[in-house]
Amino acid sequence: MISVMVAEDSIEQNSTCCEFLAKDKDIEIISRTVDGKSTVKEYLTNKPDVLLLDLEMPVLNGLDVIDNLSLDINERKKCNIIIVTDDISFRLNITNTSKIYKIVPKPYNLDELLSTIKEIGSTTKELTKKEIKDLIYRLNFNMYSKGSRYIVDAIQLAYKDIDLLSNVSSLYKLVALQNDEKDNKIQRSIRSSIDTMNSHISKELLRSFFHIYDNDIITPKYFFTTVVDYFLELKHK
Repeated sequence: MISVMVAEDSIEQNSTCCEFLAKDKDIEIISRTVDGKSTVKEYLTNKPDVLLLDLEMPVLNGLDVIDNLSLDINERKKCNIIIVTDDISFRLNITNTSKIYKIVPKPYNLDELLSTIKEIGSTTKELTKKEIKDLIYRLNFNMYSKGSRYIVDAIQLAYKDIDLLSNVSSLYKLVALQNDEKDNKIQRSIRSSIDTMNSHISKELLRSFFHIYDNDIITPKYFFTTVVDYFLELKHK
């Protein structure tokens, strides 16, 4: 399922587009807005896979929306915006292009628009447990411990919702729910696995992945933040 947000100030065009796209079984319309300010707010709240963005909108125009979204380091890496406009001058003024997948002139063909959305959806890269396991194996974790299993779950959850990294206790709670365990047991198991890594991995290997000095210890929060950032950068190159 591809989550789509439609930002179009023409209520009629907004409705027509949403109704057409919603008929497709692979599309979910998660938000629709008619001005730039609410577009930024709704986008950062809902984190859609694709944003269909009209450039000529009130309050903030489409260029301002792109600039605001690009302030978020994780969103900056995503190329998931389809621009729609009939104003050539706007199109010529676009300089912040890293997030723009395609520019579509108005009036646009709805079938072609759907096809473009599915193109973006097909490039959305999920993070698999195998990829995470391969990495933590290289970091000398015991792959048969419960702590390592919980770490894999935590990384996958934080990759999908980066905001979880600001409150690791919330991340532990989600892992606990996923594994039908108590929060404190999850926390102890993860802490123990990371402590074991700190003790057994070579300093050279540790420094090759983490930005640390000789006597620094990798905390769970720093571990998860570094690993998730690594995968986000890898996936959105």
